[in-house]
Amino acid sequence: MAGRATGGWTKGRPEWGVTVAILFQAGAVLRVDAVPDRGGGNPKMRPVVLIDDFDDESAEPARGVAVTTLLLQNLDTVSVKLPFSAKRGCGTGLDKPNAAVCDWVVDLRSLVILERMGHVKTAHLRQIVLLVEALSAG
Repeated sequence: MAGRATGGWTKGRPEWGVTVAILFQAGAVLRVDAVPDRGGGNPKMRPVVLIDDFDDESAEPARGVAVTTLLLQNLDTVSVKLPFSAKRGCGTGLDKPNAAVCDWVVDLRSLVILERMGHVKTAHLRQIVLLVEALSAG
C-alpha cells in the first residue's frame, strides 16, 4: 500500500488490526522502496530526505530528495553532502559518504516507506530546501 509504513509517529492509540496514520517531519531520513533513478528507471531501495512534513491522511504532496553514495563532481552544484558514520552514530542513519541530490525530487505518496533511518540537522535541511527551490525556479 503506497505511503504506509511500519514506523513513525501515530495519531491516537492504535488498536490491533487498525490502520493508523503515519507522520514524519521534514528532515527525516527514510528508507524507501522502489525509488526510480534520476532518469526515471532502475527502481531500488534508497534513502530519501523528506523536505515536506508527511501526513499519510493528507492529500498534500510529500516531497523528498534521494540520497546517493555515488559522489560525482557534476553533482556538486545540485547536492548537499550529509553526515554519516560507519557506526551510525551521527543521527542520519547513513553509513557511507553520501549527498542529497536536490534535482532528484520524489513524491513519497506513490512509494512505500520501509523505515525511518534518522534525521538531518536543521542547517542541512535548510540548504536542501533552498537548493530544491532554486533548481525548480530555473
